[in-house]
Amino acid sequence: MTTVGAPCSSSGRPDSAATQRAGVLHLASHAFVHPSSPLQNAFLLRPDSTSDGILFLHELQSRDRPLPLAVLSGCSTARGTLRGGEGMAGLQYAFRAMGARSTVSNLWPTADEPSMALMKTFYRNLREGLPKDRALRQAKLTYLETHPDQASPFFWAPTVLYGSPQPVPLEAASSGLRLWLGWPPVLGLLVLLAGISLWYFLRSAGSSLRMFAS
Repeated sequence: MTTVGAPCSSSGRPDSAATQRAGVLHLASHAFVHPSSPLQNAFLLRPDSTSDGILFLHELQSRDRPLPLAVLSGCSTARGTLRGGEGMAGLQYAFRAMGARSTVSNLWPTADEPSMALMKTFYRNLREGLPKDRALRQAKLTYLETHPDQASPFFWAPTVLYGSPQPVPLEAASSGLRLWLGWPPVLGLLVLLAGISLWYFLRSAGSSLRMFAS
């Protein structure tokens, strides 16, 4: 879990007072989309002794003022049920219905490294005062310049902006930014550590067998 600004709980669940103050809400976690009720869509955070780690969108509704920007950097967060006259009712649809002025979300599954690089440049562009659409466009162009081996649209094209392109004030983009990372990064770290431990074990076992054979 990474937080910038007011803290989250140990499970990554939002603090209500901090949510009220946030100018930018950034959710980086696995998510699932309800087939008929957008407000039943949910994010999977890290569970703890007091929470199952499931954050439903209706739990984020209690804001006194509109949220300037919600960034939903999980896989396929822009996809959902197609509604006539309204378009795709994905996670971004629910956040817009809850009063978010704009959302950034993904049309298909994304890899961690390209997504992190793109978001880092996107936020830097916001802090420099660029409108959201130009900030995202420039972030994609920067990614193409710095990663020529990943020019395929698969890496940089899924991230799209819905809603108002107006700039986010500097103080909102810097002090109000909140990053909520759920259990997938923690799980990945555990898998990595387990793999390293297994490699050392097999290496040690192989050395012992060679010494015994000799």
